[in-house]
Amino acid sequence: MGDGRVRSKKAMLPESMMGNPTQLRRWIARAFEGAASLPAKKAKKAKKATVTKGVPKAAPAKGARRSR
Repeated sequence: MGDGRVRSKKAMLPESMMGNPTQLRRWIARAFEGAASLPAKKAKKAKKATVTKGVPKAAPAKGARRSR
C-alpha cells in the first residue's frame, strides 16, 4: 500500500496493517489526534466585487442576427 508517507492529503499505510484492525484503529486515532493539535487555518479575505464602468451592454433583440 505504500511506505507511510503523506501524499495529496492521504496517508499510505503498509498492507500488513490492513489485516490488523486493532493496530489500524490505533494508527487512525493517533492521526486524528495529530490533526486536532494543529493550529486552525486563517480565514481568507473576501474578494471585493468588481464594478464595471459605463453602461452595461443591452441584450440582442429577438430575431436579430449575430454578426460574424
